[in-house]
Amino acid sequence: MKKRILAIVVLLLTATVLFAAWDAVDSSTQLTTISDVYQYFDDVITTTPAELCHIQLDVNYAGSTDDMEVGIFSTLDASSENWDDNPVIGFEMSRGSDPEALSFIVTGLYKFRVGVQSTGTTDDHTSADMKYRCDGVDAS
Repeated sequence: MKKRILAIVVLLLTATVLFAAWDAVDSSTQLTTISDVYQYFDDVITTTPAELCHIQLDVNYAGSTDDMEVGIFSTLDASSENWDDNPVIGFEMSRGSDPEALSFIVTGLYKFRVGVQSTGTTDDHTSADMKYRCDGVDAS
């Protein structure tokens, strides 16, 4: 009987996780005139354990010959943020098309923000937009 009750509890917990709904789409303030110094989107995202955040960046290169570098910076602090000096996750968006959209997933960080910068010093990028939604799963 104990095994059956335990199996039912595990099934209920699993069903809760499997049927978690995605939050509404949030949009950050557009960044403009992006140079070779990191600029950060205004949204700071706090997640719960096991929560996934789907992020989409839209970049307008507007004739720039440089690519876009993306960095995810994290902090453990709840209110007085002490941000990483270097991104915990980083990658480049190559100028394959203009404008260009790229999606990625962030999980396992308590609090993070997204920054972008040009990979070169000759041109500035016109703009970058960020949209995101998190799935609301809490495994704590």
